[in-house]
Amino acid sequence: MDKTTLDTLNQLLKGEEMAISSYAKFIHDAEDANLKNEFKNIQKEHNKHAQLLSERIIELGGTPQYGTGVAGVMADVRYAFESMGDRKDYDVLKEAWHGEDQGVAMAEKVADDKLDDKSRVLVHDIMQMDHDHIRKLEKLLDEYRIQ
Repeated sequence: MDKTTLDTLNQLLKGEEMAISSYAKFIHDAEDANLKNEFKNIQKEHNKHAQLLSERIIELGGTPQYGTGVAGVMADVRYAFESMGDRKDYDVLKEAWHGEDQGVAMAEKVADDKLDDKSRVLVHDIMQMDHDHIRKLEKLLDEYRIQ
């Protein structure tokens, strides 16, 4: 069992847990049904990513560490503070894009050359989907900016 790989995969799992939690808030806060559905689809993909990471951790003989940790608690506090007052769908979308962008940056930094080949392929596939999320959210931001 490679401790560095397991620690890295658990950090990435924590990031997925944060994304799942964040999207629950975005789904709740969005008013437009189509936007809620887009958020639900992205959240489902993050759930799948968390499942895949957990399975890989177990396959390597480790124990998945669930939860968002201190960073997740701080993000929740910041989101609660920022969501006081009148928030439009555009504001919620902007927050979703920002979170997705930060999550990808963190994951790329954490996973950089710290994984075995099979884990690296898994994380690469997850990162591709996360980049797709960013592009999708950017497109939605353009659409909602006009409204």
